Amino acid sequence: VLAAGDLCAICQEKMHTPILLQCKHIFCEDCASEWLERERTCPLCRALVKPGDIRSFSDGSTTLFFQLF
Repeated sequence: VLAAGDLCAICQEKMHTPILLQCKHIFCEDCASEWLERERTCPLCRALVKPGDIRSFSDGSTTLFFQLF
C-alpha cells in the first residue's frame, strides 16, 4: 500500500516525474502539464501558478515544458 504522499492528487496514482509548485503541492509532471493547459492555478489550493514557480521535485531545476510555458 502506498502512502498518501506517494500519490498524485490529480491521477491518484504513484508519482511519475514529480514537480513542485510554489504552494508546495507536488504532482506528476504530465498531470500538472495537462491541468495547467486549462487553468493557471494549483489543482488543490487554487493558488496562482506562474511558469517560474514550478520546479522538478527531484533536483530543483525548472522543467523544459514550463520554461516554454
